[in-house]
Amino acid sequence: MPATASDDTTPQTPLALARQALAEGRRRRAKRHLRDAAAATEADAERLEIALLMARADSQDEALEIAGDALYRDQPGLRLQMLRLRLFLALGRGGDAETLARALVAAHPADPRPVLALADMLETGGRTAEALTLMRDALPRMPDRPGPRLRLAQLELAEVGPDAARAALDPLETSAIQTPAEVLQLARLYARLGESRKESAVLAGWLETGDRAPDPRVLAYLFHRTLSYAPDAAPIERASAALAPVLGPERVRAILLKAYLQDGDAAKALDCARDRGARSPEDASETARALFALQRGPLALRYLRFCLRRWPESLHLRKTLFIGLRKGGELARATALLDAPEARGPAFDTLRLQARIFAADAGSGPQPDLDPVLDEVEAQARPDERTMQILMQHLIARADLPRAERLDRHMRAVQALGPRARWRPPQIAQQFTELKLTASHFGAERLAALADADADTLSRELRAASWSFILAQMMVSAEASDPMPRPAPGNVPKPAQKPVTETHSDDIPIPTDGTGPIPALIHQYWNTTPAPPQVLAFADSWRAVPGYTHRLYDRRTALQILRAEFGPTWVQAFRMAKRPAEEADFLRLCMLARHGGVWADADDVLTGDLAALLDGADGLLVFRESVSGALANNVMAAAPGHPAILFAARMARQDLLRRSNETIWLKTGPGLLTRAVGQYIAAARARAADGTPTRLRVTIASEDDLRRQAAIHNPLGHKRTAAHWHDRDRGEQGFLDLLARLTAAAEQGGEQAASSES
Repeated sequence: MPATASDDTTPQTPLALARQALAEGRRRRAKRHLRDAAAATEADAERLEIALLMARADSQDEALEIAGDALYRDQPGLRLQMLRLRLFLALGRGGDAETLARALVAAHPADPRPVLALADMLETGGRTAEALTLMRDALPRMPDRPGPRLRLAQLELAEVGPDAARAALDPLETSAIQTPAEVLQLARLYARLGESRKESAVLAGWLETGDRAPDPRVLAYLFHRTLSYAPDAAPIERASAALAPVLGPERVRAILLKAYLQDGDAAKALDCARDRGARSPEDASETARALFALQRGPLALRYLRFCLRRWPESLHLRKTLFIGLRKGGELARATALLDAPEARGPAFDTLRLQARIFAADAGSGPQPDLDPVLDEVEAQARPDERTMQILMQHLIARADLPRAERLDRHMRAVQALGPRARWRPPQIAQQFTELKLTASHFGAERLAALADADADTLSRELRAASWSFILAQMMVSAEASDPMPRPAPGNVPKPAQKPVTETHSDDIPIPTDGTGPIPALIHQYWNTTPAPPQVLAFADSWRAVPGYTHRLYDRRTALQILRAEFGPTWVQAFRMAKRPAEEADFLRLCMLARHGGVWADADDVLTGDLAALLDGADGLLVFRESVSGALANNVMAAAPGHPAILFAARMARQDLLRRSNETIWLKTGPGLLTRAVGQYIAAARARAADGTPTRLRVTIASEDDLRRQAAIHNPLGHKRTAAHWHDRDRGEQGFLDLLARLTAAAEQGGEQAASSES
């Protein structure tokens, strides 16, 4: 292993300087170097490469001008043709890129580069099944090439499942893995499959091969992965010191910072950021992320503003500050940030579009016309995917099918998607499907009119179409903006039915009539025992609430409670959950229906006052997600026996027992909760309309209300595997050995270098 990073002092070319400036987020400087490089050459290969970098610097028009006729001219050799293909993609010309890729696959059937590029395009466009078929057909033409087999395994994992991915990998000889990219691809596949022993073996095999120079990307990945398994700081500090001469101290600190942020260890991330200092906008953004993760938002915002004075044109910093302000409920200040003279260019236009969508979502009364927003999205050569996701969710929440279909058509046209393409993440595709189903039932015009209807009208329509998530979402939004008047408690009759108290019935044993207070009880779930230290640390924030009983269930205790208190069908439903996230969804409904209290997901941290969060809550407290309008289920509170939670629990049990093919989001998650609460509100309003004194016992708060008291959806390191909540291999020791070997090899290389210098 070479001992030191390269210290080549050869003067850098304008192209190399441009790459460096782009890596540092200095787009204006990068463009200046790229213009110098373009002025010095007429060669097609160089101009295509310069144009590609210019496109990545958000200057598509200038990129087209630099490329000129070379972009459309057939080039000699596959390398230049592949460069054309990458430039088409960077310019957002998915159709041209796919046409070229298919022509290259036909012209070079045994070369993996065109087929891999086409598979990437298809998968990115949501056509995973088509990409999988392509790779299955191509593999017999190149059986000895590891790249296509690795790509096939990735697609099998995405489209079919872990077993199919493992079957695709079985014929692969690890000795055939030669390039750093292939080492990384195979290691990441094993990580996603939860097979850490095989992952560490691949990395160890590469480490033991002493006849090739270490690739910084593999070293960085190897070091990063081993960090999660170190029992204390001592081996990390030794490895860091040993690798500093190999990778450079700045790169080592960057790896440490990234690892700590991804694993949710914000305190160590902040210490690392302080040691490293802000040498670039990316460094400053990561420091701010660590501060946000430590719930030190005001300090993070002040730090970002200070850094913006140093790097005023940095998109990275301005975007981090924009997100921090928006998530803190300061949308006006976030939007004003984009009015600065430095905030120019397509990337900032994207943030402005997002701000307009969030502003439309936060507004009350008649909704503004979103046609100009759609016009801007369609005018962009390559619209930002996140912006399209936010806009689509907003259009679905407004039941605006014509504009949602218009956006869907544009997304497919830009990315050259087929008819079976899916939006990502899956819940957006699910919501879009629900919108189309509801529109086919009511008609698009009538459904659009219902989006502005009053709550009583929505109540009648939802009771007639109780299956509709879209109407339930409208019902929840109407109630949030115009709550139903609540009579004094003495004027409301008690429920006629007696509570069910016996166990092992086919229904939930309810000890109360559902009209009591929310008890001082906090529920959480982690499927394995013991839970990871990070999860336990997050749980401590809830366990420390004075006067509350805290319960952290695992899979074994959850099954015991369901068996003792609910009965066999509830146990069977829990066992039929496909993954731990579904188990948690089902258990939260059962526990809140039976015992009441507060539920908090394992990745949520209480940073403020639980009493302030629950202040004014009556019967059921739920939080409405920004933009989508659905009800989040990660944090919620309920009185025992609340009708909406009872209904949700019964629906979840039914869907689990009949193996519903719906997404988890709709089957047991926020989609289900939204339907249950929407139907509860509709039934209560119907009783009130008939003259029956009715108290609607539900409080719908905003996501911003929740974020003021809790840090939600924090990163957990082991979420990065296909097993999602646990490693099927339990390969910690392999990584600890690997960390020791990596350190020893680096130290040996350092001694050899010192000896040669002597």
